[in-house]
Amino acid sequence: MRQRPSRILGLIGCLAIYSGHARAQDAVTAQSMLAGQWISAACEAASASAERSIRRSFQFSDWSWRVDVAIYQGAACATPLAGISIAGVYALTGMSSVVPGAREGTFSYTRKSAAALSEAGAALLTNSKCGASAWRAGLEQDVSDTGCMGFPPITAECRQEFDVVGVKDGELRFGQRTPRMCEAGGRPVQFSAFPLVRPTAR
Repeated sequence: MRQRPSRILGLIGCLAIYSGHARAQDAVTAQSMLAGQWISAACEAASASAERSIRRSFQFSDWSWRVDVAIYQGAACATPLAGISIAGVYALTGMSSVVPGAREGTFSYTRKSAAALSEAGAALLTNSKCGASAWRAGLEQDVSDTGCMGFPPITAECRQEFDVVGVKDGELRFGQRTPRMCEAGGRPVQFSAFPLVRPTAR
């Protein structure tokens, strides 16, 4: 028996709606998996002789995110210099076609701030042209307009970054950072070597 064209089109429409709903629900489930705190699994440094090192702490709700990056002198995360904080909202979308096991995410910025944790850190932030005011140890200020330490300012051209995200075996990984993450074409093509874990997993 031949199906009527209108009925076939209706079935196609229903399938498209169901597929879109399933993808949206899948993204919501993925964002729920991120909810809570994630911290650096270990001190992060480019090498054993690196001039600086960092530790990261991320906090996620189902829709908002915040990262606090502590910057240290030397490769062992032993001597605090400064802190960078970035907050905003985010959305996870489809699976990456480039990075196996990764989901694409868009992380928008609402505020960027920096803090000097020592006099040496104040000098570092001054030399890096972070913020509009003079730095001293203990001072925190908004750096949304100036950017800081490789984190770009919030502008009309750079209000978000395009990244990839994956959770496996209790570890959260973002993409290996690229210079053009404010553009969809600059999305990372591989995971970072530095994972994050839940605080109780350390």
